[in-house]
Amino acid sequence: MCSVALAALLLSQTGCMAAMQAANQHEVDERHKVKAWIAQNPAYADCEKAPLIAPIRYYDFDRDPARSDNAEELIVEAATCKAGTAGPDIHAVLTPTGESNFIVWQIPELGEELATAADLQGNTHYRLSLEGSMLVATWKDPSGQGNPPLTVKYAPVGGDSRAFAIYETTPAQ
Repeated sequence: MCSVALAALLLSQTGCMAAMQAANQHEVDERHKVKAWIAQNPAYADCEKAPLIAPIRYYDFDRDPARSDNAEELIVEAATCKAGTAGPDIHAVLTPTGESNFIVWQIPELGEELATAADLQGNTHYRLSLEGSMLVATWKDPSGQGNPPLTVKYAPVGGDSRAFAIYETTPAQ
């Protein structure tokens, strides 16, 4: 009886280990594809070092049944040789379409009016995260004003476009 229980335990652990290895390999494969995608961009052609890619997060922003591909988009942040000390200089949401090919979702730029209202100062940078089904950009600067000085929430735009619209902004008070 003990040998059957031991065999079952070993098989379940082996299955878990195989699943973890597959997940790790998927992450490695996705990172290679993202690095190749960045390397294809002429703006980074003169970078000698490979970009530093933050852990890739996944979310299916494409939940409209009429256009859903049932695949999760990649939320990518990367720092290239162009970043200096400003944190990631690549912020993207990507839909995989093949080997190192992606549809790039359009994320609205932070307008001059909003940046002025938030009073961002010095070496500013932002990080992407998820809050529910919203893409969130959290801005930071060295000023010490409010933490964070600016948060921007983006909602996916309906229809066929692969884009976000600004849903809400929260400057520090």
